[in-house]
Formats: sequence, structure tokens, C-alpha cells
Amino acid sequence: MGYRDDFYKLDNMIGYTGVLHKQPTVYFYDSATHGFGHITQQHSDPTNVGREQYNADDKYKIENAKIYKNNYPVGEFKEDEGLEILDGKYNVEWATDKDGHQASFHTSRGPFRPIKPSTFFPNAGRSEMAISVCGVAIRDFPNLKSMYAG
Repeated sequence: MGYRDDFYKLDNMIGYTGVLHKQPTVYFYDSATHGFGHITQQHSDPTNVGREQYNADDKYKIENAKIYKNNYPVGEFKEDEGLEILDGKYNVEWATDKDGHQASFHTSRGPFRPIKPSTFFPNAGRSEMAISVCGVAIRDFPNLKSMYAG
């Protein structure tokens, strides 16, 4: 049995970052509980591979936006970055939106790609192919990231 199999399931899968066919990071959200998390399939730090710790907060959101430091865009991508945001709970002082609001607590390595309609992207199309490809992460990465081992 995997870490939080009750949460890390197809019904809660909302999208990914990275390249679809190259082990993207897969994002999950449960609108009933405001639960959120992601599965990182590849990373330069091997302790950062696997399932993220489950969290729940009604202030959570995910969006694509530019991040700024001292009013200058930061990031290596021409497109907006995928940002997971909790208002006030996680404070990365230099990471704000263009109006200086809200600190990002997790900036992805690329834009967030929704795979079906969700709370955050209600008009997104449903991609059965992307759901199938991303769903493999649930099976292949059942464990909590080792970075959280005590």
C-alpha cells in the first residue's frame, strides 16, 4: 500500500508540469477536503522524488504566473511558471505576482498543464492521453519522498 493512496488517485489528478512523456511532476487536488500534493518523478535531488506530503488548506491554489524579484521577472522559462500558492502560510519574500501579492511556496520548473477541468482551471479540456500518461506516476511512485524521513 502506498503513502496516502486515498488521496493520490486518478479522481484527484488535475495536471502536470514538465514534458508529458518524460516523467512530469503530477499534481493532485481534492476540492471536498482542499487536499493537495504532487508526485515528482524525476529530480536532480533523489530525495525529492516520490509523493509530496499531503496537505489541506482552503487557501491553496495553483496557477501559471510570472514571479518577480524587485519588480523584475524571475525564471528560466519564456512561459509563465506553475505556482502553488498558500496565502500567508508559506512566505518566500521575494516571490510575488506582478502586483506584489501572495508568496509562492512551490515554483515548478515550467508551466502547469491542466489535464481536465478542475477548481483552478474550470474550462480546461479533458485529455485522456495525458491522464493515462500521468496516471503511471501513481503506480510507479507509491512512497513518500525520502526527504521527509525522520
